[in-house]
Amino acid sequence: MASNGNQHDQMHDSEKHVQRNPHGNFKEVEASRPEWREGAKWEFTKTRMPDWKPGMGSNDGREWTKHRHVGIDPYEEGRPAVHNYKASMRQATHK
Repeated sequence: MASNGNQHDQMHDSEKHVQRNPHGNFKEVEASRPEWREGAKWEFTKTRMPDWKPGMGSNDGREWTKHRHVGIDPYEEGRPAVHNYKASMRQATHK
């Protein structure tokens, strides 16, 4: 498949718009982190509320009520689809 310079430019522009890496200088961020631990192991724990059942709501002791909530219209005029993806990823990966 032949390379298309224009397509590459469009993808690069999309990446700038998406801002997957919110850090201005990732090397500075990386340097501030602890050193790699070769012996680090995965550890499994119980959930916060092992007796939680569907319908009981959040399992964080209602900590979520202390945070600001923002409504998002995924079909809002001019809203890029990638913003919906970013929003869904943030809610799944951030506390």
